Amino acid sequence: MINRILLVDDEKSFLEGLKRSLNHLSNIFKTDICDSVNEAITLAGTNEYNLIITDIRMPNKSGLDLLLHLKAINFSGGIKVMSAYTTEEDLKKIRDLGIIDVISKPFDLKWFQDMLVNFFDKESGPSVTFDSIDLLSVMQVINLDKKSSELHIDINGKKGIIYFHGGEIINAKYGNLTGEDAVLKLTALNKGIITVKSSKSKVKKEIKTPFAKFIMEVMKKIDEFRNNKIENKNKNPLINKKKEEKMALETILEDLKAIKGYKASGIMTFTGDVLANDSVDQKIDLALTGATFNDIFRSAHEASEKIGLEACKEATIHTPKGIVFMLCSGVQAKVHFHMIGILATDGNLALMKMSMEKLVPTITNEIG
Repeated sequence: MINRILLVDDEKSFLEGLKRSLNHLSNIFKTDICDSVNEAITLAGTNEYNLIITDIRMPNKSGLDLLLHLKAINFSGGIKVMSAYTTEEDLKKIRDLGIIDVISKPFDLKWFQDMLVNFFDKESGPSVTFDSIDLLSVMQVINLDKKSSELHIDINGKKGIIYFHGGEIINAKYGNLTGEDAVLKLTALNKGIITVKSSKSKVKKEIKTPFAKFIMEVMKKIDEFRNNKIENKNKNPLINKKKEEKMALETILEDLKAIKGYKASGIMTFTGDVLANDSVDQKIDLALTGATFNDIFRSAHEASEKIGLEACKEATIHTPKGIVFMLCSGVQAKVHFHMIGILATDGNLALMKMSMEKLVPTITNEIG
């Protein structure tokens, strides 16, 4: 199956010239172009793209709108953004943070061609994928867009807002926190439902540091916090016991590997902390995504109770490439935990369900 890329920019003549310059690489990838975000959304829904490269500043919907749409549909390909309003110094700082790959316009065509060839060269190392676009990345794109916006973040019902004026962060609030403290907390949490709105209210400017410098300071503080947390954890006399518990739980999960279509499994607390996980598929890392699945399961719990059916005991998600099965030990159980199993589409779901139910008492004894 041939690779495909999509180039998005409101300058149609620029796109057509760029596509012509890539014709000699048609044996490596096919190039599609479009000059509006609406068209890009349509194309992304009907074609499987390995890479989408979009300009940021466009009339009507911007590149940011496209990024948020791709996130909503779980786009799994690579993504890069283009901007004519970024200095080389800004680019270096952004790339040092490892947030998202930004291409500064105008660029050298030979360099652009080589960059695309390298992207599809599996030996050239990992490329930037949509999974790597997080809160910092969305903030970065708003900065590139140079617009006045409000970035709303909903974390399990708790609201946070980061205010931008002309692409610069001027204030924020989250719970009792405001200004830099609110941005630091939201960035450290790095989760929730993100919505970008046009700024309509006047907000006091509490943050006066230029965006690039401010983000570097935020990242530094987060690193310091995480390093201190790891250091304190290593001083905890219970750390060895926790490691032994994790090893024992991972041994329990070994029993699931023989099930047809097995891809991964995990054990989590009710709040989403991953106690143990296992994967035979390198693309699945429950240590990173377990909390997200757990949030889905907890939402199902709450929704079931609201309609009078009591908290759900299990949930199954069928996708085009696999099956996700989640099981609750029981709200009234001695120890309340969740289990997750991931199978290929032809996997034995019935056996996975039965095997996980049999493991519940063993896991309860281990962590009880």
